Amino acid sequence: MTAFPDDLLELLQVPGVSGYERRVVEHLRARLPDGVAATVDALDNLTVTYGRGAPHVLLIVHTDEVGFVVSGVRPDGALYLTAIGHWDLAALGGTQVDVHSSDGVVPGVVITVPPHLDRGLAGRGAWQEGDQVVVDVGSDDAAATAALGVRVLDPVTLARRTAVLPGGTWVARGLDNRFGCTLLLRLARRLAASPPARGRVTLAWASQEEVGFRGPKALAYAQRFDAVLAIDAYPADRRPGARLASDAVRQGLGPVLRGVDLTGVGSSRFVAGLQRLAAAEGLPLQAAYAQGHNQASVFLPTHAAALDLPIAYLHSGVESVHPADFHAAEALLWAFVSQADPEVTWS
Repeated sequence: MTAFPDDLLELLQVPGVSGYERRVVEHLRARLPDGVAATVDALDNLTVTYGRGAPHVLLIVHTDEVGFVVSGVRPDGALYLTAIGHWDLAALGGTQVDVHSSDGVVPGVVITVPPHLDRGLAGRGAWQEGDQVVVDVGSDDAAATAALGVRVLDPVTLARRTAVLPGGTWVARGLDNRFGCTLLLRLARRLAASPPARGRVTLAWASQEEVGFRGPKALAYAQRFDAVLAIDAYPADRRPGARLASDAVRQGLGPVLRGVDLTGVGSSRFVAGLQRLAAAEGLPLQAAYAQGHNQASVFLPTHAAALDLPIAYLHSGVESVHPADFHAAEALLWAFVSQADPEVTWS
């Protein structure tokens, strides 16, 4: 089994619900190579640029993860949580959460009722009131909860646990898109030692992608790029007998080049160029349609595409990525940014 890379394992311990990514940004910035001029904007987008002149290429990932915020405290001390990003709330009963208060982490449990004890309360209704999730933090009243340091609008994540399954896949909450953040961090170190031979490469760790591409849109408004490649997650379904569009994608067979999704159609020349590059480098690459959106699509007009890692159990506490896909994506990204003539990829 292949262990988590240290950079990724460290980053997975840092919470970063959409809108609360500051700690993730600080963690990444502190690990950039010495002497690199990094910029952080008002939305906590972190960027760093290598080289000069044209063409100007952007590689972008997102720092945020799906989670919750405390939306209220009940008289009995339990918390109401509101989801940030897309969740299957029906699957949350009985899970552990961490409330990230200004005083530290407060553990809690999404309440649940054993179905054999009270069928009237079992199921989704046991831990939801409207669109809010109910969490027990061990308090008996609202005053006791306040004494823990918990406040309305504190961010909340599922409790973190990492594992390597016997088949080799990495499992953790927040792999979407901490694997992408790690890939760009490793790329930043290589570019610091060996800048692009021609043109500029900007690496961007963008905020609030999970809630409407707010960070990527700010970057798109601020500057124009000749080509944009987004690194994100592709939903790979591992359920026995599943028959979905994502069935064509398998973990361990390389990253996924997303040519078409609900956002639109990527630059066909850019997609074809990346396929040629992968073939020339002998790197595995899958191509697929995705029932989702990608942040490269907000950068107009430019050549845009998305390179995804197949990820199982997306937007849950057990997201799963295969290390072979991670390392193949790393090799392809380096081949892309280190080309003597980058425009060959989208010409």
